[in-house]
Amino acid sequence: KKKEYKTVNLKSDKKWLKEDRPDLYKLLEAFVRKKSTTSHK
Repeated sequence: KKKEYKTVNLKSDKKWLKEDRPDLYKLLEAFVRKKSTTSHK
């Protein structure tokens, strides 16, 4: 049973994403971190 990734439920999605797709989770975390630090540069 594959669950579709939706950004609306980011908190719950990240929970299953971390367990189901740790590789995608790391990419997402890196993306969010990069996005939040752009304003500081």
